[in-house]
Amino acid sequence: MRQTFEFADGSAQLAPQARETLDEFGAAVNSAELANSRFRIEGHINTVGACNKALSKRRADAAGHYLTQRLGVRPARLEALGTGKAGLLEQRPLRTPDARNARAS
Repeated sequence: MRQTFEFADGSAQLAPQARETLDEFGAAVNSAELANSRFRIEGHINTVGACNKALSKRRADAAGHYLTQRLGVRPARLEALGTGKAGLLEQRPLRTPDARNARAS
């Protein structure tokens, strides 16, 4: 199961659409069918501005925090990982804007 959650450039603040997507994802994660499953949340960045692993980790943590605090997902079921520039979802040259990379998945 792969789902993506978007952020504003340079931010770990969840976009309003991300909250809606996380609500749907959280409902699936909390279903009886997936009750014993674990999930990895990967934070990603784009190549504009500060390409750093810390921002991608903050994004993964923000999505995980929302799932645990707002939707009751047990923290032990989640692993938050920041991928930095090594884990771009869409390979682009440096300083090329691409909103598809400013997200967690």
